Amino acid sequence: MSIQPDRHSELENEIARERQSQRDPDRVCTKCGNSAIRRTDQFCSVCGEEVTGNARTLWNLVSSMWSGRLNRRGTIVNNLILYLATLIYTPLSLAESTPWFAIFWVLFGITMVLQVGVMISRVHDIGIPGWLMIPWLLASFALGWYGTAFVIAISFVIMIPYVIWPGNEGVNSWGAPSIGFIRYWKRILGQH
Repeated sequence: MSIQPDRHSELENEIARERQSQRDPDRVCTKCGNSAIRRTDQFCSVCGEEVTGNARTLWNLVSSMWSGRLNRRGTIVNNLILYLATLIYTPLSLAESTPWFAIFWVLFGITMVLQVGVMISRVHDIGIPGWLMIPWLLASFALGWYGTAFVIAISFVIMIPYVIWPGNEGVNSWGAPSIGFIRYWKRILGQH
């Protein structure tokens, strides 16, 4: 009994997606530059060179935040931690001393990169492209900078669906099923 052509191509696509989800974009062969290396591979599939864990660059760290998926609980925990961190360092913005003011902006920039990573991973879990987190990001800015009752209400109307909308079951275009807070940070820190 043969497999029907449509079912055959569907199975090939499913196998290709599964193989792609096993690839680690942070692992590149230092000899030939092959970037299609699975997390479990010990040797490059092109040249046979032994593959070791590559050093984590700043770009690898940021790009690992902006890929993959994050579940609802992980999003809530990340947002609470980032919010508390912001509350801790925000008094630095009132400092009259230039170094403390500069430290505030460095911490604010780090927090925003982390927040954008959480937002992108969350919208990936829902099954939509990362750029569609822009309304959520704008609502977060509005909430932080203009804390009037009206702005707070509108911000929450925009933000809540992103947080409570259920993620896709199984594999979607952005990877395996969603992960929680601990696995999200292990992935970012390269500890798969």
